[in-house]
Amino acid sequence: LGSAGDSRLHVVELGAGQGLVGLTLAALGHFVLLTEHESALPLLQGSIAANTDAVEAGLAVSRALGWGISEDIQAAISTLDGKVDVVVCADCVYDVSLVHPLVQTLRSLATRCAPQRIVVAFDRAIGRELAYAEFDKLAASHFTLVMPLQGRVCEDEGGGRQVPNDAHVTAPESGGLGGRHDSVTTPSSDTTTTVATASPSRLHKASVSLYYLEPL
Repeated sequence: LGSAGDSRLHVVELGAGQGLVGLTLAALGHFVLLTEHESALPLLQGSIAANTDAVEAGLAVSRALGWGISEDIQAAISTLDGKVDVVVCADCVYDVSLVHPLVQTLRSLATRCAPQRIVVAFDRAIGRELAYAEFDKLAASHFTLVMPLQGRVCEDEGGGRQVPNDAHVTAPESGGLGGRHDSVTTPSSDTTTTVATASPSRLHKASVSLYYLEPL
């Protein structure tokens, strides 16, 4: 997704964590609902509050969403007045017990909202093979899995991340309050968006799987 321009999209992010993906999309001008488990909302809300300079007021909002819980899914859809153009989910495939409710949530959003695109990406380098296999099996029973990018992300000697093809991510810099700043260059606009996240993270070697999910 590039800069919104005259085509502002309504985006739902599942498992937003610190909010890097959703806040980057919001900084590009899209309306983003960042969702997380209720216990993780304070961290996510802290990231949103830290980015008021980068994100137009009202474009990034958060709410609790438990995967597989119909009431939570419907509440999220209602927050966007029923309009969901894109669903994104990054680094959420790691626990085999959570794969079924995650796929159930993706399927529910696809059925109720017919988004233009569902994007799922995760790092296979952390070695959760059972979770990856379960996701591939369950997702393939409900979606056509299109994999436009299979690449490696690695930490270089200078501490930066190198990503193949169209995605470009620079190393986090020291942020205030023990936080960090990530800069993301979008290929469509050649602009760099910097968002702050609420806690530090460590880079590591990674093997990235990126899926576009198209309902059967």
